Amino acid sequence: MCSTTNLLLSGLADTSSLATTVTAYSDGYLATITMALDWFQAGAAGGWRGVCMVYYTSQYIQDDTNGAVCMAAVQATTGPANLSGVFLIHIAASTW
Repeated sequence: MCSTTNLLLSGLADTSSLATTVTAYSDGYLATITMALDWFQAGAAGGWRGVCMVYYTSQYIQDDTNGAVCMAAVQATTGPANLSGVFLIHIAASTW
């Protein structure tokens, strides 16, 4: 039951125009995640499907120093194919 997921990563050549509140947390890259939910049934009502991005130091070695950034689509409790919401979540290393 894997959903098709795509990541578009784009960056700025010059970040000097970004506000200081943005540059404190960003290096100028913008990530856009899309997930195909043609027929969304994640199990029980309130279930979810999602994807996480984690840094790997090599092909098989995961570096969980910063945890993970995840995107989750949550199934509504009102019907089996209804979307309740989409959430962007940072999961801390201690939880990951």
